Amino acid sequence: MSRLTIAPVSDDVVDEGAPPAAAAGGGAADIVDESAAAPENKVELPRQVRRNEDGSLTLPLRQAIAIQIRDSNGAVRQETVDSLTFRPLNGAALLKIQETKASRQTIVSLALAAGISEPRAQRVFNEMLLSDVKAASACMEFLNE
Repeated sequence: MSRLTIAPVSDDVVDEGAPPAAAAGGGAADIVDESAAAPENKVELPRQVRRNEDGSLTLPLRQAIAIQIRDSNGAVRQETVDSLTFRPLNGAALLKIQETKASRQTIVSLALAAGISEPRAQRVFNEMLLSDVKAASACMEFLNE
């Protein structure tokens, strides 16, 4: 039977072969001060955004968007989208966004945060004014900061 002996390592020894985080060593700079005040949310919401009681945010669009929707029976109906309601994303949503190819991530993010289908999100996004796109981005950033 063999014995394994581990020699103690001094905090004064710098291991140049160690990854940067491990080479930093111990000390006061490595202490996480949890008593410090949490940083405030730095994202400012656009004036037109309403905060809802459930924590979601409603963005009234500056220009309503008419979209045609074909249901599973083939019938076509027209809907008007005049606002989007955003909710915080969870880990499953983040994984779905990361698994999506880069060119579609914006649409998938919008669909997940607003609780709408991807085809509907694509159509709404294509018709949104740039000011509404920026406001929607601010809502998603605010909720997920």
